[in-house]
Amino acid sequence: AVAVRPDGRQVAAGCADGTAWLYSVRDASVERRLEGHGHDIWSLAYSEDGETLVTGGWDQTLRLWDPRTGRQRSVFRPTTCDLSPVGAPNFPAVVIDGERGRLAAVCERRKAAVWDLESGDELASFTGRWGLDYSLAVSPDGSRVATVDGPMVRLWEEDGRPVWRGTVMLPESLTLHTHEGWVDLAGVGTVLPDSGWRRAVEERAKVGDASGDRLCLLTHDGQLEMWDRVGDSMLRQTPVSPSSMIYATAGGCVLEEGGGIILFLPGDSEPVPIPGYTVAFVDDERGEFHVLADEEVVRHGPGGERLGSVPDPGNVQISVRIGESIAAIDPAEGVEFWSLDGAVRQRSLRLEDAPDLTPIHALVGPGGTLVLAFLDGTVGIWDGHTA
Repeated sequence: AVAVRPDGRQVAAGCADGTAWLYSVRDASVERRLEGHGHDIWSLAYSEDGETLVTGGWDQTLRLWDPRTGRQRSVFRPTTCDLSPVGAPNFPAVVIDGERGRLAAVCERRKAAVWDLESGDELASFTGRWGLDYSLAVSPDGSRVATVDGPMVRLWEEDGRPVWRGTVMLPESLTLHTHEGWVDLAGVGTVLPDSGWRRAVEERAKVGDASGDRLCLLTHDGQLEMWDRVGDSMLRQTPVSPSSMIYATAGGCVLEEGGGIILFLPGDSEPVPIPGYTVAFVDDERGEFHVLADEEVVRHGPGGERLGSVPDPGNVQISVRIGESIAAIDPAEGVEFWSLDGAVRQRSLRLEDAPDLTPIHALVGPGGTLVLAFLDGTVGIWDGHTA
């Protein structure tokens, strides 16, 4: 990691042995050697006045330095992030706002946050879908934060609300709620009722998903809200991790957080833990959902019950049910079609002319076609019945 002081006179470089070196731009001489991190330094940033340098290391700490003397001013270890273990990658990107006493960093695969340096309090968090990688920027006045999430740039208000957003889409009417209000994608003049669930989307929702009558929302204050849209009633409200991903199913709301899957059902019943690490498919018609687990794709019913599984011998990313077959989709190897019980491999399909990127969504098109959406925005359609 490298950074240049705003006046252009000094360069800082972080090393794998946990040290940082400060060099004079004029003659490339070493000015200071900073010691304190026990493991790799993965990110560096100067404050806007050049009076403070922050380093992010694999020892789970962010450290603030005086770049003129080399003195370590403070050590900050965030308590609001699920950090990687010591010695594993932590803090791939960091920004310091010295004037306002704030520090921003990418601290999880799908989370960045801003903290107050004096109190250590988290002021806002920003979550991604695919991974926030190594880029983070804050506007000069501190009112905007930009993150890179897979193939997209996301822009956020300083309180953690996205500037550009598509909060939730209602599939039956193709109506999408965005930062510009409700958008009628079908162009048929859909009018939504004045309702409690609509106000919840407009006023509180950070992200959501709808399936049939069920609406599942994650709010800006870290709550899961489950709504019955027909009866306009809230079926459940539960505090959850703000960095979760949410899916609406016939049975309830499926939450993907911290490498685990949890099913929340209506009412105050205990959440149902679902073995596996990511949701691969939600079948609105049949009420089942698929989860990627160790070497298999597992089908679950509305209440979380296991319906069956198909093998995952490679790197399956998503799946979809086409008739009486389960299509397990590996972007490198293609598509394997299995019987519902996983006992018979029926056929295979090469994804000819597909982008060299991860497919992010699959659905069944007209006539049993296989429709895949990819990270670059490309949509491909294949015959789902023939090899």
